[in-house]
Amino acid sequence: MEQHARTGSSLVLVILAWLIAGCTFLPSSRTAIFDEAEYAPYAGEGPSSISGEAYITRTTDSVLVKCVGCAVFLTPATHYSTEWFERHVIDGQKLTQGDPRSYKYRRETTGTSEGRFAFDRLPAGDYYIACYTTWQVPGKPGKTTGAWAYSKGKVHLEAGEHKKVTLTNWHTSSVLAP
Repeated sequence: MEQHARTGSSLVLVILAWLIAGCTFLPSSRTAIFDEAEYAPYAGEGPSSISGEAYITRTTDSVLVKCVGCAVFLTPATHYSTEWFERHVIDGQKLTQGDPRSYKYRRETTGTSEGRFAFDRLPAGDYYIACYTTWQVPGKPGKTTGAWAYSKGKVHLEAGEHKKVTLTNWHTSSVLAP
């Protein structure tokens, strides 16, 4: 009888541990509410542009990894997108799916073979830029595993302005030239 009680307790502990571990992979709910009026100034095209390069510095060995073939996202800096930028890009939280109405304001390109990117015909305003960079790291003997990090920044554009930026995982965007 005592053996059954220990086995039952062990089973309960295993199930509880499994449930707790499973909860850490569930996306967190968003709290910001999408407001179309905040996005209205970004609806059309404009005379401004942003270009630059993106890379991350691996924390394990300080090697630079350029944003080659990686997705680069540009989104207007609004109350709604600030939650995505702070919680997902900076803090690494997995969030629930975004409001589909926000997608038409987001722009995306792919980093070139030199890790460069460009966004043209932008309205004036504030933008978040994030590059999702991936690379392979040694795992178990003979195996590799994927790793990732965001290089990121925030850029303010005036009408007709062109900004060159460098995005890294260590600091926000630095303007290289007007």
